[in-house]
Amino acid sequence: MIHNIHITNFKLYRNRVSFNELSSINVLTGVNGRGKSTLMQSMLLPSQSLLASVWTNKIVLDGQYAKLGNMGDVKNEKASVSENIVFEFESDLGQLVICGNAESNQAQELVISKVIVDGHTSTVDDSCMLRGFVPISPGADIPELSELLTSVRFIAAERVGPKLNYRPVGDKDAMDCLGEYAPAILYGHKDEPVCEKCLDGLVDIYPGTIPKDTDDNTLNGVLNFWLDKMFDGVSASVDYVSNANVYVLNFKTKGNIKEMKPTNVGFGFSYVLPILVAGLTTKEGGALLIENPEAHLHPKAQSVLGKFLSWIAKYCGVQVFLETHSEHIVNSFRVLVAQSVISASDVNILFFDESIADGVQRIQMNDSAHIDSWPENFFDQEEKDLDILL
Repeated sequence: MIHNIHITNFKLYRNRVSFNELSSINVLTGVNGRGKSTLMQSMLLPSQSLLASVWTNKIVLDGQYAKLGNMGDVKNEKASVSENIVFEFESDLGQLVICGNAESNQAQELVISKVIVDGHTSTVDDSCMLRGFVPISPGADIPELSELLTSVRFIAAERVGPKLNYRPVGDKDAMDCLGEYAPAILYGHKDEPVCEKCLDGLVDIYPGTIPKDTDDNTLNGVLNFWLDKMFDGVSASVDYVSNANVYVLNFKTKGNIKEMKPTNVGFGFSYVLPILVAGLTTKEGGALLIENPEAHLHPKAQSVLGKFLSWIAKYCGVQVFLETHSEHIVNSFRVLVAQSVISASDVNILFFDESIADGVQRIQMNDSAHIDSWPENFFDQEEKDLDILL
């Protein structure tokens, strides 16, 4: 698990800004344009660079997860030409510091000039071999800390919506950020059993549930368990059409025997599916990053999605980062804390606002899920509106 992230000279973060004591569930919320996505991108840029080539001495700015333009777009405007953009990660597996720069503002890659691994500094030149950002000899295994970065999954705010068919994927684990490969990945994993620890966790989330005795314990079965909780009776299945090399996604709704195409049911079904598939297939110890998970979802479904994210974090070992404006998702975490299903320390709520020092404030929650301090603009708009109406 990543415990601390420090960012220097990247986008709006001029001075070294620290995000410390990260938890298994990390909620990024607050005013638009204040750095929530920037924190996510500090993880996504190294991840997409390693996925492009594990042997690299560059940070890719325009890749499969983030398309940020060029050096002039991402370097803080007050940073000098000689100053590096710096990403620092501290995790269970150690410390990794990546320093990068570019000679031109038009460059779409940062050349890594220095790396620090567990306090040991290495200056990088053009001839230096970097495997997983670490200067080691050819043939050596990728370091565990770098492997953590390659295990990051990202689901973007703008996803592929309902379609008649979906593209295949070469690697059944290669989830894309738009979710178009979700049906293919679901098909590839659908019959795999879900671990007993995760199944037992469903009983904590939903008392009275006995999934091991009554339900389908495969990945597809557990995915349908969550769809049913969100949408009351909805289930999903995927077929592969070999002669067209496409995957066809179908949904069943409550009371209907016939399967229906995504284009003939609610938009939210297709939009939440990539989140569920990514959460269920992210490896233990990996990280799942999600932008606006609440998109196109009814408040009840948003609340259930919060429970799903809590479940994969506590019982499946997935570290969750979500950028959200949903009070329903935040309150679902609070409900589970109040019910002692998860602890207050499992949930790290970061509120981003320009009026706060460094632009971010940790929202403190006690074991009863009570929040003592509600800063201005932190989910207070309903109260402000009701003050006028009532």
